[in-house]
Amino acid sequence: MNCLVPAKLGDIYRAYLLKINSSVSLSRTFGTVFIERVLDLFAIAVLGLASGFVSFRNGMPPAVQFVFALGAVVVLILGLGLFTLRNFGRRILEILPFPHSVLELYDKFEEGVFGAIELRQVPILGLVTGLIWATEAMRLFLVVEALGFPGVHLGISGSFFVALAGSLLTAVPFTPGGLGIVEAGVGSLLTIVYGVPPTEAATIVLVDRAISVLSIIVLGSLTYTVSPKRRGAGLRRAPGPAGAPT
Repeated sequence: MNCLVPAKLGDIYRAYLLKINSSVSLSRTFGTVFIERVLDLFAIAVLGLASGFVSFRNGMPPAVQFVFALGAVVVLILGLGLFTLRNFGRRILEILPFPHSVLELYDKFEEGVFGAIELRQVPILGLVTGLIWATEAMRLFLVVEALGFPGVHLGISGSFFVALAGSLLTAVPFTPGGLGIVEAGVGSLLTIVYGVPPTEAATIVLVDRAISVLSIIVLGSLTYTVSPKRRGAGLRRAPGPAGAPT
């Protein structure tokens, strides 16, 4: 859905699907989806910074310095946001003139955020997340190698840096799947930082994005169609005794 609608609205539908297929409240499912997105962005920023240090250990062009600054800001904002949410979120809401029902919704949301992951799960979750995002980098690496443009080689660390910088741009909630924003950002990195000619850079970006976005749309649509999970269509509340809803 996030590849078809703007502003990450697919996450709202994802939380709704989680709600109708589980026994938890909608506000808690929003908290679960929220912490997943936060951890994703944190992993992208950290892995991107690490690969950038390896790729540009002999000096960073101004464009790379900007990406590094953006990644550092993302990590800082995410860290401060989670710290504030965990320690001061409810206190802030109690000060503001919100009704008690809002506080109850917030409690469930916070429970979803910090109850979805146990501390002992963090190492394996970090490993799996790193492997998943590594596939993004390897896809770009294989696209560049398969096209075989003379003199165009990013290497593993360069592929990690460019691919993860593009993934970070998908967080900008203006277009479906970051359409237009990611292409412009990745194309600029390829031409300005790595010296790839504009035509070759545009080809790399279009092929890589076609594989990533279209594969999600096609395979996701097939999975959505054949999945036995409830999708919301035809959901009705069955009447209980004396006509009371159940």
